[in-house]
Amino acid sequence: ADQAGVIQAEERAHLAAARLAELGDPAGLKFLIEEAFLAGDAAQVQSLCERGMKLSLREAYAVAAFAERVRSEPNLVRSAKLSQRAAELGSAEGMCGYARSLRFGGSIEPKPARVVEELLGEAKKRGGGPWVVLERARIAWEQGEQAKWRGLVRGLLKFAPESLRPHLWGELGMHLLDAAGRLSEGARSEWRRHAQLALSRSRPEVSIDGRIPYNVAAGLVSGDVSHEGEGREERISRLFERASSLDHVAATHAFGARLIAGLGVARDVPRGLEVLERAGELGHVEAWARLGALYEEGLGAQLASNKDQALRCYRRAAEFDHVPALVKLAGLLLDGGELAEGRVRAKRAYVLDPGAARVNYGFLLVLENLT
Repeated sequence: ADQAGVIQAEERAHLAAARLAELGDPAGLKFLIEEAFLAGDAAQVQSLCERGMKLSLREAYAVAAFAERVRSEPNLVRSAKLSQRAAELGSAEGMCGYARSLRFGGSIEPKPARVVEELLGEAKKRGGGPWVVLERARIAWEQGEQAKWRGLVRGLLKFAPESLRPHLWGELGMHLLDAAGRLSEGARSEWRRHAQLALSRSRPEVSIDGRIPYNVAAGLVSGDVSHEGEGREERISRLFERASSLDHVAATHAFGARLIAGLGVARDVPRGLEVLERAGELGHVEAWARLGALYEEGLGAQLASNKDQALRCYRRAAEFDHVPALVKLAGLLLDGGELAEGRVRAKRAYVLDPGAARVNYGFLLVLENLT
């Protein structure tokens, strides 16, 4: 069918599923959950899963368990309990998720390896083959069986169809990124490429796991991910924006910086400042330091210099002993005649990094009197 026909069919399917769900038919609700999940609508996924769990819909429990696990502040205890219920209802994905929770033991009471293997065996019988392979690859990695691990992962990458559920590819990609960071330098680049291949199949633009779009964007920036044709910077900004919408801290900082610079996105200094402020509130200390510098120096007609705002942001960064921010803060305070706090900040910067604190000659004179 042509594109218009496809869209019309999708709309009719959605309406039919919505009507079924209204009538309490689990099949309609299952369709809507899958639709929202693939569209990356995290709020709708949560709402629909809550409805599905009231109907004991196993897919609702499995998806809800995944959503809890990949939040910016994961709730692993709740994720484990949801996976357990999904497993009890016969979900292969739920069985694999529950097996993973049982191995870690941090969220629920750990179980013997035999119990984990029984769960994985049952999941395989119920059509969860790729999830089982991924879980067994994780186990092989944890047990130091690298030859077995390589075989399982290569098998997934080579033989698993690209049409597998996107979040499976995302889980595989994140596992490979973590593993690559612990391999020898010679093997690292190869496995980072494998990780990015998996992540590229995970529909990062609509993932509800903020780590996925962030790492694909970071791969584009570093060159680990290739991009043919135009639009590379625009795609990077879209991915950072997506991850930022899911409260990914580093992505929020990166997207704010790109808004300020107009890199891959229309320049919007007021919005960029808001996004950087949000990154700082999420815990990104560099965001506070960057904001302090922006307010101190200004951006011509786009942003007037504002000493009070600069001091506020540098102070927030200084709470984390950020040395460059401490140096800047001390300089502004001393120049403004606020000697008491200025000396305290200067001395703290000197204690943390004498070299950085001595860059400014005025600091050096103050510090010689302090030490």
